[in-house]
Amino acid sequence: FLLAQSALIAALLISRCRRKLAEQSLQESEENLAITLHSIDDAVITTDVDGRVTRMNPTAERLTGWSLVDARGHPLNDVFHIINADTRQTMADPVDQVTAHGNVLGLTTHTLLLARDGTEVQIADSAAPIRNAASEIVGVVLVFSDVTQQYQMEESLQESEARYKAIFEFAVDGILLGSPVGRINGVNSRMLELCGRSLNQLLGQPVWSLFDAQELNVCPLDFEALDQGGIVTKQRNLLRPDGTKLPVEMHSKKMPDGSYQSIYHDITERQQAELALKESEVRFSKAFKASPEAITITSLDDGVFVEANDIFLKIVGLPREQVIGHTSLELGFWVDAEDRQRFVDALSDAGLSKKSEISYHAPNGDKRILLVSSERIDLQGKPCSIKFVLDVTDSKQAAAELEQHRHHLAELVRTRTEELAVAKDVAEAANLAKSAFLANMSHEIRTPMNAIVGISNILRRGGGLSPQQAAHLDKMDSAAKHLLSLITNILDLSKIEAGKFVLEDAPVAIPSLLDNV
Repeated sequence: FLLAQSALIAALLISRCRRKLAEQSLQESEENLAITLHSIDDAVITTDVDGRVTRMNPTAERLTGWSLVDARGHPLNDVFHIINADTRQTMADPVDQVTAHGNVLGLTTHTLLLARDGTEVQIADSAAPIRNAASEIVGVVLVFSDVTQQYQMEESLQESEARYKAIFEFAVDGILLGSPVGRINGVNSRMLELCGRSLNQLLGQPVWSLFDAQELNVCPLDFEALDQGGIVTKQRNLLRPDGTKLPVEMHSKKMPDGSYQSIYHDITERQQAELALKESEVRFSKAFKASPEAITITSLDDGVFVEANDIFLKIVGLPREQVIGHTSLELGFWVDAEDRQRFVDALSDAGLSKKSEISYHAPNGDKRILLVSSERIDLQGKPCSIKFVLDVTDSKQAAAELEQHRHHLAELVRTRTEELAVAKDVAEAANLAKSAFLANMSHEIRTPMNAIVGISNILRRGGGLSPQQAAHLDKMDSAAKHLLSLITNILDLSKIEAGKFVLEDAPVAIPSLLDNV
């Protein structure tokens, strides 16, 4: 009995020791698990087979906004609330899916975790079953991580790729992608338009097939310059299927993988504009040189002569090399301080678009007068002043002489007018004297004539006259009356000259008038 009792006690002690060792091992395992959960960066949540939270590490607490104390015992959906980022619909409980199938489950993309405070976190998640020694599912473990930044980077990359594709496809310039050996790997729509070819006609073809072979012999494609890095710019002519050539400017750059990209810009309009500009410059140069007016171009920055035509050089009497590159002040053209200041003003913006007279001394000592008209122009991007210079010295002198002659003529006219006025006064005085004389003489003659007429009337009335004497009296009377009529007319003339003659309204006796005639 004692032996059996000792054996039983020994068995109990051994069982207790084993249980203690098991408990100690379990405690160590729990501690190791807690250390592991606290040290990993991913969030971890464990549940029992009913889906209630049993464990959470600090990362899971931070992302969900739930502490382990608050979350333990709660259904997983309360703590781990996930929705679809696109549809905003609540997603299925991963515990149900894992326990139903017993497999590891990975969540779909675009999964959002709604934290306890309402914040949203983009996550990547997986769930796996927890099995006991008998392979029975006793719980679920969820491992998830915050991929918000990664997701944003992926979205940004996708958007960037989309923008690149849009820029590539809808760029106003042609874009060509070339392989390291010079084959065409891709082109955009604009490049097809420039080449006048289809995509199938270009892909895989050598880049140099786009150009005229003779042109390439003279100026080959510079692949060595591409190997040196940087952007290589060249002007070429694309050879189109119809034989026409399209001038383009190429900007090429080698990529890190050995391929390269080229941008082709149509420069047809630019070349036409440059040609038109050159033709305009030629026409301007011809007009500048052939102009009958003196023309100069001076810089507004420093006032030096940029150009001058031969007429101006002839006016100032200096060779071109002594004028171009110098200012008028340096050459000492200007006579007076006022002229110098007017010239300085003419070089400024305020002095443009106006006319001014400037005096200068020619090398031979002559003083000349110039009429200068200024306008602002841009010459090769540099602000300048173009001046039209007219030598008005001779015209000024002619105008002065004409003014002198005009004054002399005016003096002559004034003198002659005064002489005519005196002559007029003399003539009028003589005329008045004549009128007065006629009036006096008429009165003096009328008095004896009245006596003659009166005596002839007395003799006629006395009677005793012979017929011959009566005829003589009649003739004497007629002559006296005729003479009186003449005297009356002379008096009328003097009245007319004096402005005192008045016409008389009286009947005319035609028979008597004819008898008198």
